[in-house]
Amino acid sequence: MKRIAATLLVLSILLLGVSAASAETSVGDYIKFGEYVQAGRNSYATPIEWLVLDIDGDNALVISRYGLFMQAFNANSAGQTWCDSTLREYLNGTFLSIAFTSKEKDAIQTTNVPEGKDQTSSAFPAKRIGSDTKDKIFLLSAAEADEYLPTKADRKCKPSQSTKDGGCYVKGGNCWYWLRSPAYSNNACVIDSDGNIDTCYISQTWGVVRPCCRVSLSALGY
Repeated sequence: MKRIAATLLVLSILLLGVSAASAETSVGDYIKFGEYVQAGRNSYATPIEWLVLDIDGDNALVISRYGLFMQAFNANSAGQTWCDSTLREYLNGTFLSIAFTSKEKDAIQTTNVPEGKDQTSSAFPAKRIGSDTKDKIFLLSAAEADEYLPTKADRKCKPSQSTKDGGCYVKGGNCWYWLRSPAYSNNACVIDSDGNIDTCYISQTWGVVRPCCRVSLSALGY
């Protein structure tokens, strides 16, 4: 009985430790995991900072603090939805592979990513709607940007130095970045450098990418 009691005590301490670690992280905090080249085009990979947008139990929705790199939403103008975009393919393939350790990949949750009309911007009606996806890495939709980043100041984003070196558009120190919501005539929604929801042609290669994901905080040590 003493052995059982001791085992239960150890388990309780461990569980309390996990809860305490998670409780220390709040919406609006920054956490670090993964690495990507950010300090300059020829620099080494450095830890990625993530802004916590939402917490549900041990899981947190996070978005990169800075615009990490430039890439078109889609390599051509043949399709305009997230589900069939080359950017989605890159984020869940190459980016996921090179930016995270095996432990970090395990901590990143597979998320149901909705692609319905309710995720689009009413100011920029979508020409067509794609299908829902299941992704490790994704972008905010226009509706989610409104929900989690409700003010223009919240939505503004600075580019990494390597992105600036690559020639991204910068105004007032801020860049514009892709959202996953489609818009009219082969456009996708973006957040502009002033923090407004706008649109851009999907094959623009100087679009800045601000990845999102859901992670287990305890698995990352938070």
